[in-house]
Amino acid sequence: MSDLLSKMPGLSMPFASQPYDNIICGGQPGIEDYRLMKTAGIDNVINMRMPGEHSDFNDQEQASAAGLTYVAMPIAGEPAITLDAARQLDEVLAGLDGNTLVHCASSNRVGALFAIRAAVLQGKPLEDAVAEGQAAGLKALLDRTLMVIESA
Repeated sequence: MSDLLSKMPGLSMPFASQPYDNIICGGQPGIEDYRLMKTAGIDNVINMRMPGEHSDFNDQEQASAAGLTYVAMPIAGEPAITLDAARQLDEVLAGLDGNTLVHCASSNRVGALFAIRAAVLQGKPLEDAVAEGQAAGLKALLDRTLMVIESA
């Protein structure tokens, strides 16, 4: 596995992790992080924050200025952690080439959807799926994640 994070010294994005070969997960990137990402080989950004949830700068403008493909996939907190949202993430990832950053505010929503994706869409055992989700940032949304997986 290529360690993309080691190629980004000075990254200010909280909760950054690389749970997959070509995917970095994390919280809200800082304005300078977009330039670092491009230099390190990141090609795409999937932003799960809601419009207006982050107002310090425009993520799409920063990603575009750095030459990154930007995908808005707003997830409005716990009620939006659904199987449909995990399917949408899976479809978006399938349509992107290269290395991708998936982020929200703290990576909790990101991890929840990766766990659901792993369990339901990829058929992985629950324990493995939850571990994948936690590696991607799943924390406080664990109960909701388990409910979605168990009801699928």
